[in-house]
Amino acid sequence: MCYNYGVVINMETQKAKPLNIAELLRKKDGRTNWSAVGKKSKNKGNRYEALIAKQLNTWYYYEESQRLGAQVLRRTPLSGGWCKTGDVMIDPRFSKEVPDFPFQAEMKRHENWHLEHLLTSDKCLFRAEWWPKLCEEADAVEKRPLLVFAMNAVSSMCAYRIEGPMNFNAPVMDIYLPGETIRVVPFAAFLTLPKGTFPP
Repeated sequence: MCYNYGVVINMETQKAKPLNIAELLRKKDGRTNWSAVGKKSKNKGNRYEALIAKQLNTWYYYEESQRLGAQVLRRTPLSGGWCKTGDVMIDPRFSKEVPDFPFQAEMKRHENWHLEHLLTSDKCLFRAEWWPKLCEEADAVEKRPLLVFAMNAVSSMCAYRIEGPMNFNAPVMDIYLPGETIRVVPFAAFLTLPKGTFPP
């Protein structure tokens, strides 16, 4: 069989039928191919990281990208495992030509959560591994933690430590934890802040 543009073509009969994703994710014995499921999920996460990296680049390095003719801030290879910069990094070609990015950014596309879980769930992202792990990594390299998160059909949100008064034309949620205050805002609203709000 040949898979092409949303249809499956049987090479013997040359007949086409609609592409069935569930069929692709099953092995010949009828069991679910969890390897294929995991790969599909990983690819979705990689695309999300690349999208957020592009948006952060436009926000923080627009002039530099225009001058250099290339995207300065990129998705870190291996989902942040390639170096200690989080899920985004400055292109090594331009690291000496642009100011340092002030955030250790982490992107999470995760299903089955609701906004109230930020306050009520024992497994919420601020009490589970996401936020503490990000803060530990950010403190180690003297950067600010920035967590961008979303799920299907929901616009991205972001969370960061409050450092001073910041005015938004959007609703915000402040979460008080021992020793720090975290602000949660729509990611689109965060990108309206002047980049000088967060100096390197």
